[in-house]
Amino acid sequence: MKTDGEDYPLSGEIDVMKYYNKEPRIKDRTRMVAAEKDVLGLLWLTKLKIK
Repeated sequence: MKTDGEDYPLSGEIDVMKYYNKEPRIKDRTRMVAAEKDVLGLLWLTKLKIK
């Protein structure tokens, strides 16, 4: 089956908002992060007012 994703990085951070060809290994899940831009976009969608 052909996929349009990419291979996840073997070192450094793994972006949770990207599509990867394979699931990261269990031990690599501690390297998963969300980009600030993505988090701010999700907060904007909720219409939360942050003071």
